[in-house]
Amino acid sequence: DLPEFFEDHIQEWMAEFDKLLKYKNPTLDSDDDDVPGPVELVQTAIVENIKLYANKYEEEFRPFINNFTECTWSLLMVTPAQVKYDDLVVVSIKFITQLVGNVRLMDLFRPTLGEIAMKIVVPNLNLRESDLERFEDNPMDYIRSDIEGSDVDSRRRVACDLIRGMCRNFEDETTKICDQVKTQLLSEYSANPSANWQKMDCAITLVIALAAKRQTQQLGVTEVNTKAGVDQFFTQFVLPCITAEDVNSQPVVKADVIKFFTTFRNQMPRDLVTNVLPHLARLLQAKSF
Repeated sequence: DLPEFFEDHIQEWMAEFDKLLKYKNPTLDSDDDDVPGPVELVQTAIVENIKLYANKYEEEFRPFINNFTECTWSLLMVTPAQVKYDDLVVVSIKFITQLVGNVRLMDLFRPTLGEIAMKIVVPNLNLRESDLERFEDNPMDYIRSDIEGSDVDSRRRVACDLIRGMCRNFEDETTKICDQVKTQLLSEYSANPSANWQKMDCAITLVIALAAKRQTQQLGVTEVNTKAGVDQFFTQFVLPCITAEDVNSQPVVKADVIKFFTTFRNQMPRDLVTNVLPHLARLLQAKSF
């Protein structure tokens, strides 16, 4: 149970939390793009606290949920892409994921699903310059952490978890919204593949997050969102990337299609898997590997 002192003074605590989450002071900004400043550290700790309250003490915290949902949303809308803000963004997305998966809060989030996808999920699925540098410096480590899921506290990983959280209570609506987003991304990619390859990277990551309902390291995906169109997406977009003659073009997308095939290998016909394996082996000749 929530200790009596905190329950008696919860209004005071939450008022201060609210004030600090809205606090801005440019003079306290960190000069290092990789190191958070004191404001970000305090705000990260506060979101961790309200996330705990929402999880452990939902009844006592319920009067404050709407306000802190708006505060966290506002933070995510204005927080830049630099690494120093990662901890704040990650914990904020985890907080939204926790709430959107709560069946008692469905009415709060139903009208905002499209905005969550477009304004929170997609921006945090997009690769940043720091991600590309990591891939270029050590592509094997990048691929390993991506496939194994060891990057649990990355922006991209929690954005994928947010999609899955939305699907708990809003699978049909989320699938429809993500399908529209995927179509837009693929349209931009198809218009200029060499310049817009990051759109394909984002689309593949989005489809994996949407379609893979349950999976294990040993078996890959064991339960699929059947409305996500995995087979059609693989045939139309993933397979051409796997079989492309130039193994060195768009190396990040090549890594993405390998992950896609690995993730959904048990959903594919045996003959198809047999035919694709030689092309996957050929990708190992790429300079990035």
